[in-house]
Amino acid sequence: MTPAVALLLMAAAAAAEPRPVDRLLDAIPVAPPEIGADLLVRVVEKRLVREPKRAVELLEQAWHLAGEARLPMPRRTGSLVGTLIQDSGLDALTLRVRVLRQLREFDAGKAREWMRGMPAPVPEPLDCGSQWVWDPAPWYEAVEALGTLEDRARAVRGVTHPSQLAPALELVWGYTGKGEERGLLATWWAASLAAARGDSESFDRTRELPARMAVVAERLRAEGENAAYLADAWRTYVLAHWRGEVCQNFASQVNRITWRQRTETLYNQRLREAAASDAPEIDFEEEAKPARVIPFGQRRDEEARTRLDEWMALSGSVQEVVPALEPQASPGEARRAVLDVLERIGEWSAPVEGFTAEQWLQMRMTVVAPLLQQADGDTRREVIRWRLRLLKDSELQRTAPGAWLFVWRQALPAATGELVREAGSPLMDLLMLSREILGWQ
Repeated sequence: MTPAVALLLMAAAAAAEPRPVDRLLDAIPVAPPEIGADLLVRVVEKRLVREPKRAVELLEQAWHLAGEARLPMPRRTGSLVGTLIQDSGLDALTLRVRVLRQLREFDAGKAREWMRGMPAPVPEPLDCGSQWVWDPAPWYEAVEALGTLEDRARAVRGVTHPSQLAPALELVWGYTGKGEERGLLATWWAASLAAARGDSESFDRTRELPARMAVVAERLRAEGENAAYLADAWRTYVLAHWRGEVCQNFASQVNRITWRQRTETLYNQRLREAAASDAPEIDFEEEAKPARVIPFGQRRDEEARTRLDEWMALSGSVQEVVPALEPQASPGEARRAVLDVLERIGEWSAPVEGFTAEQWLQMRMTVVAPLLQQADGDTRREVIRWRLRLLKDSELQRTAPGAWLFVWRQALPAATGELVREAGSPLMDLLMLSREILGWQ
């Protein structure tokens, strides 16, 4: 065989070999819709597919997969327990807005058409004590990026829920057209503000909004527009909520003091002055009296308290599994001690009362982390295998992929590719491949 023929054969073999990105795309059907959509968008973001037509096809596929996501929009929280699990941006709204952002680079008209086909996301009511609130902001960001004045007008007129108010106000602030047109947008937004109603948890997150409203009011007046109605609308909105049914935790003395102070500073002083409004001040103690307080309290019966105490004792003992052994303990004894505690933790499959399934997965994954520092060699690998089995067997792969992915990212740094492949999880194999090709975990 001549060298030239050999080179031709090598080139033909290389051409027949699937490209890495094609291997990734072929494997995407094993993933939950959220993760599949995310990977497709990332492929386009990194321009790993050069043909515009093919890129648009992938974005269309991602758009449809995103529509199957379990979460309709992002969730935001500032509470300690609530931050244990993050959604990783794997909700329908965030994913679709990412699709639009990429589609605009190839076909702006189609991107605008798809944006207009998305209804404004209206959050469902939250229970008292919810650890998070819905965040529809990405939809308004899409309108900001792709919409016309008419699109902005529809968006601000369509506001009905407290969580929509802040992102819709940015459509007023960010408008670059005539001042009188901004004035119209502000008028429509204020009408929506006065009529917007929602649960106590969502309403509570809007108490700082008058600070931003004051900035918008000053801009309107600088452009020769009236802004006094903004203060009137806020007054109506606040008192309508505080005089209605409110959650017990929301109506606590501490929260009432906070609202009274912020009302005095942000509305009575700042907003009324910025808007040049003669709307009456809010006498919080006299005017903000709930019609009904909805009882709320986290109660645990004796059995639940006992179970929590047992879990806390077990999780605390993990810190000293190996150090508690005798100095002359053999590696075999250390291994048995580690495997024993892993077995006991494995028996706690059902969450302790007060924890969600997402938080419980995180809790169990975290509680064994000290064993990674205490053990070495084969024993350490057993700990890693245990963590990977926990992820592989978790129903959250299907029911809450974003929460599952958050825990996966915590487990990944200690896991080798060999151990991940040994676990036999198609999804984890796909994620390892995406890490190789996209630099994504």
